[in-house]
Amino acid sequence: MKANISLNQRQSEFLRDLLHTIHPEHIIDFLVDNDILDDEDTKNLLKQLEIMDPEYYFGVKNAG
Repeated sequence: MKANISLNQRQSEFLRDLLHTIHPEHIIDFLVDNDILDDEDTKNLLKQLEIMDPEYYFGVKNAG
């Protein structure tokens, strides 16, 4: 089942700040690897949270 993620500004800022205190790539990897997010959802979430450039994320993930 895919997650439909839509955050308001306050939630987005909170989650972005929280993810900056840990390793956001681990959280995103978990969501992607467990089919919770598809590629488009992942790109949208990365852009919304401003935690990592989507092109960088997919470049590293696809290279590994």
